[in-house]
Amino acid sequence: GFRPTFRYFHFRTSLFGFIWCLGLAIMIDWFMVTLAIVSTVALTIYIAANGARKQWGDVGQGVLFSLGKFAVASLAAKGDMHPKNWRPQVLSVIDVDELGYAEKPHMVRITAQM
Repeated sequence: GFRPTFRYFHFRTSLFGFIWCLGLAIMIDWFMVTLAIVSTVALTIYIAANGARKQWGDVGQGVLFSLGKFAVASLAAKGDMHPKNWRPQVLSVIDVDELGYAEKPHMVRITAQM
C-alpha cells in the first residue's frame, strides 16, 4: 500500500501533477501519447484475460531464503559442525506431468517435513 510520509500530501496534488504531465506529453507529441495509452490498455486487457500463470513469490520469501542460505553458509565456514546442527539431506525422486507439477504432491510434503 501507498503510505505517503510527506506532511502536506493530498491526492489532489498528485492528480494535478498527473494531468500536468499528460497535458505536456500531448503538447509535445499527441500521436505517441495516444499510441502509448492504447498499447498499455491493450496489454492490460490481454494480461487480465489470459491471466498470469507464474507465481514469482514475494519479497518476504526471498529475504527468508537469503537469510537461511547465509546461515547455512556461515555454519559450514566454521568447520567444526556440532551434532545438534546436523540435519539429514533427503533426495526424493518423483514423477512430474508435462507442465512440471508433481503427480504425487503428498510425497513432496512428506519429504519437506523430514
